[in-house]
Amino acid sequence: MLDDKLQEYRAGRKMSRQTPAQYKKDYPYLKEVDSMALINVQLHLEEAFRSYFQQPRKGLPRHKTRKRSSRRYTTNLIKNNIEIGRNWIKLPKMGKVRAKIHRALPLGAHIKSVTVSQDRCGDYYAGVLVEIDPLKTKQNTDRLGAIESTASIGLDYSMPSFFVSTSFPASHPRPMKKNQERLARAQKSLSRKRRGSANYRRQQKKVARIYRKIADQRRDYIHKASREITNRFDVIGIEDINMVAMSRVLHFGSAVFDNGWSLFVHCLTYKAEEQGGTVTKVGRSYPSTKRCSQCGIVNQEIRLGDRSWTCPNCGAFHDRDKNAAENIRQEAVRIMMSRQPQGMRG
Repeated sequence: MLDDKLQEYRAGRKMSRQTPAQYKKDYPYLKEVDSMALINVQLHLEEAFRSYFQQPRKGLPRHKTRKRSSRRYTTNLIKNNIEIGRNWIKLPKMGKVRAKIHRALPLGAHIKSVTVSQDRCGDYYAGVLVEIDPLKTKQNTDRLGAIESTASIGLDYSMPSFFVSTSFPASHPRPMKKNQERLARAQKSLSRKRRGSANYRRQQKKVARIYRKIADQRRDYIHKASREITNRFDVIGIEDINMVAMSRVLHFGSAVFDNGWSLFVHCLTYKAEEQGGTVTKVGRSYPSTKRCSQCGIVNQEIRLGDRSWTCPNCGAFHDRDKNAAENIRQEAVRIMMSRQPQGMRG
């Protein structure tokens, strides 16, 4: 399908809309595959060409390599061909497959599609896309009410401790740092084996399992911390940080990767929406570090190496990060108040 589209494009012809049915005659084994999986491949290909036409710099769609391509497919619900039980999942062309269902579907959820993927350790996962009626969820749209009376928190990003706040302690496990020696030994052993051999593939899986453990530990902490924060606080203020620029300019790539801040912000955002709260990003130009959280004066003399300082106006002594977290909290509350109708303010 990709070859045909590329030939038409390079010949200057209008690209036809090919469907999987046209290829089943030449490749009979395609009839054994879930038809919706093939249709989704067609849709992904069309989306790739649309993306190229909008941004040609990305280049034309290319064939995936067998070694590095992600092993996954997506299928859609049609006439109850997908079901989820206590310890199984029913998939088209496969029937019931034993599975570890780690949580039940949300109340009122309707299955739309399932994406089955295989990781580098050889294990399979099924990601279920559901549609939820917002009226049947647990959202409390009146939770914010008058902003002054709601619980609020500011989170200041911190490399060593993940974040600093005035009312919630962070205890990031730093999984990459903890598993660094074990990972280095496994990678060193891999480098000594002949590429493509059975021993090489076995060692590859061992390295992949270490990486998976690191990712699982990071996700576990992020999900638990974000859930506790969104349960306790209605307004959550965070810095709008360019993590890519920070990792490049300050050479903190591995530490930034280990923290997983972007995933944390994503989890905070959707969990706050579920709870009826909100996550407010404070602009990068806001002087959270230099502003005194007591009197509001901005001290331009603060430098990157100053971990604490005393306000020249009111004499308040500040820990750099905690003061920044309090300023972020105050600014998030101010932004939320400015967005509320006049009659809703306390």
